[in-house]
Amino acid sequence: TCAHLLADPDLACERIPTLRAATEPLESVRERAESIAARLADELPEGFQARVVVDRSARIGGGSLPEEELDTAAVHVTPPAGAHTHELARNLRVGDPSVYTRVSEGALVLDARTIFPHEVEWLISAVVACAVAMSSQSSSE
Repeated sequence: TCAHLLADPDLACERIPTLRAATEPLESVRERAESIAARLADELPEGFQARVVVDRSARIGGGSLPEEELDTAAVHVTPPAGAHTHELARNLRVGDPSVYTRVSEGALVLDARTIFPHEVEWLISAVVACAVAMSSQSSSE
């Protein structure tokens, strides 16, 4: 029940995804970002790049904390020259499962604070599949 969660802050942080993300130590977020970036660098088609950007901040969101920011680490995925990052973002959004990202400074931004450990495998698979589809499409044109 809600009262049970309020009485036990540790349990609340474990069971409520927003609280879990907001209270996760930056070092843990950074390690997940580094792991995701390394895997993507190995698995993305030629010309795509994946790198970790640590000096980022993320807003917790609306409601009672609309202006609160957290330090975070993100993975930036950059497609090869001539490819459009927005196309990669759109393909991820309409995929199954849907992956919602941001595009900033020409890169697809994957905020590791919003990616839970059990989501890493399918996220990597989705990004790689969309990148491979983009590469196949551009090589056939």
